[in-house]
Amino acid sequence: MPAMERLWKKLKDKGLVVMAVSVDRGSPKRVAAFSRKYNLSFPILLDREGEVRRAYEVTALPTSYIIGKDGRIIGRIIGAREWYGAASIRFFEALLGR
Repeated sequence: MPAMERLWKKLKDKGLVVMAVSVDRGSPKRVAAFSRKYNLSFPILLDREGEVRRAYEVTALPTSYIIGKDGRIIGRIIGAREWYGAASIRFFEALLGR
C-alpha cells in the first residue's frame, strides 16, 4: 500500500484515483490507525457488510481493480504487485493519457 500511495501522489494531478476498501469487519478507528501507520492519504472505504467485496467478487486478498475513466473494469489483479515500479508508472501514464 505504501507503493500505491507513491504512485497516487505521482499521478493524482494527471487524474489517477486510488481508493482502498477494507473488507474486514474492523472499526473506523482501526482503519484510521492502519492508514496512519503506513502514511496513506488516499481514501479507504470500510466495507463492514461485505457489499463491495461481493459486488466485485473478491475471493482473495489483496485484490486490485483497475477501472477506466468510463467506469468499466479494465483489469483485476490478485496478489501483491510493485505499484511504483517503472512498468507500473508507464502503464498508468498511458491509461491516463487516453
